Amino acid sequence: MIVYESTADGVGTFFHKEYLAAEKGTSQFAPFFVPWYEIENYRKEFDSREQLESFAQWLWDNRNNADISSDREEPGKYLWWLWKKGATLEAINWYITERTKYSDHGKIAAEFPSDAIEAFVNSGANVFDKYQVDALKKTCRAPIYVGDIYADADEGENALINLRFHQDCQGLLWVWSLPETDDEEEITDRYLTVVDIGGRSSKADWSVIVVFDRLRMIDGGVPSVVAQWYGHIDMDLLAWKAAQIAAFYNNSLLVIESNTLETHDRSRMVDGDQSLYILSQIVGVYPNLYARPQSDDEIRQGMPRKWGFHTNVATKPKIISTLIKVVREAAYIERDQRTLNEMLVYERKPNGSFGAVIGAHDDLLMTRAIGLHICYNEMELPTIIRREDRNTGKLRHKAISAATIG
Repeated sequence: MIVYESTADGVGTFFHKEYLAAEKGTSQFAPFFVPWYEIENYRKEFDSREQLESFAQWLWDNRNNADISSDREEPGKYLWWLWKKGATLEAINWYITERTKYSDHGKIAAEFPSDAIEAFVNSGANVFDKYQVDALKKTCRAPIYVGDIYADADEGENALINLRFHQDCQGLLWVWSLPETDDEEEITDRYLTVVDIGGRSSKADWSVIVVFDRLRMIDGGVPSVVAQWYGHIDMDLLAWKAAQIAAFYNNSLLVIESNTLETHDRSRMVDGDQSLYILSQIVGVYPNLYARPQSDDEIRQGMPRKWGFHTNVATKPKIISTLIKVVREAAYIERDQRTLNEMLVYERKPNGSFGAVIGAHDDLLMTRAIGLHICYNEMELPTIIRREDRNTGKLRHKAISAATIG
């Protein structure tokens, strides 16, 4: 038997990569983490039964309390989380005393981690509340279908003809819900497709295409992730794959992140930035491509439309703020657990910028940030209209049936 044993020393290290591989089940190893509260030495006895019962009552009363009066203590909400994780009252009592040695949570987490996330990531600058992220786990699940979208061609105008979903256990498209159409009614602004551009090599960032279903927003509900393509691919093929998926989902609005060479947000640059090339491939072919809002001056001057969502030092804080609010309010339905893992290692850097910790990725997270910002701030609510009342020409799709699933 082979055993790797180590204290965690940041992300992106050999041990961190091996631990993640073990968690995913892609290596021959099994992950094994020992939290501090399972070590017998880390406990502090109470002086009496009455003191123990009083502490237990205080813990219960403050289980939702996120406030602290000092930077050398943890809120009741965190201590209650420790109790739910399995820490005894005596262990929590010890932790409260030990916490006074440290000026922020990151420092004590580095020495006494409560889970693997704290063990590897202990900067104390996390953007998302771990409890709020944890609340989104309940809707994560395996996809119903796995496969890919095919058409009469892989690129060009024929790439959008005869679209069909073919099931393949090795496919890169995960589907939780297939698109819905109706012969008598059409729902406008229902689906939204967002693309985050990665690189071509296996070590580059991943390219992600995600589809949101906004139908429930009609009645005050929340959008949900219904499909996702995740992989590495040549940039020209990514353009057409995104257009195919967007077209398959009822010609949904297609949003491609479009960093340009003059951007100051270098953390989003990939392979020299290919977004303009990708956009040039499908402009004029795909009918529902996202363009950035124009100012009054740009409209008066007849300036050309700028395609794609531009992530930069001005827009990135906005979309991250939207995502923080959406996560806090559980205002969307997530399906992929990997997205939540990215949220837990997303941090504010010392210079004030946002990004994943060294060695981690934020590709899935960025599609949610862009998509949910547009869902809630730029798109109209979905509207149900009768087809005879809408003169839009021949629609591309028929109702999904066995004929459209290979």
